[in-house]
Amino acid sequence: MRAKIAAGGGGTSAGPRLRPRGSVTRTPRVPRRILPLLFVVPFLVIIAAWVLAKSAFGVSGAALPSIGDVIHASSQLIDWGILPYDVAASLYRIALGTALAIVIGVPLGLLLAPAATASSCSGRFSASSGPSPGSRSSRS
Repeated sequence: MRAKIAAGGGGTSAGPRLRPRGSVTRTPRVPRRILPLLFVVPFLVIIAAWVLAKSAFGVSGAALPSIGDVIHASSQLIDWGILPYDVAASLYRIALGTALAIVIGVPLGLLLAPAATASSCSGRFSASSGPSPGSRSSRS
């Protein structure tokens, strides 16, 4: 059975148009060959900008170390166990902040939404109920 929208007056309706079965529109898919490029290309752009800033603009090694120095320092920090600990601590803080934002923000938003709706409505009513600018008030 197909659902039928009852047309009012002139045979047209303002409701959604129904599609026949099997006519599902799909978004175009990205080919599987391109998916790895979508991950790798942004990193290559960042590394190219890094090398360009280092060589073309003469940025000092203290402000922007070379890529080799960063990879070497990262491998040392992983070997010593410092980097995994710091990454875990950062992820914990991110998760805690997100959970706190949800626990506080969602109930607060639900409490304030009716108040905001009421104030926006009352603002419209109070603005329309008063005398309009430039109008003369009637005196008795």
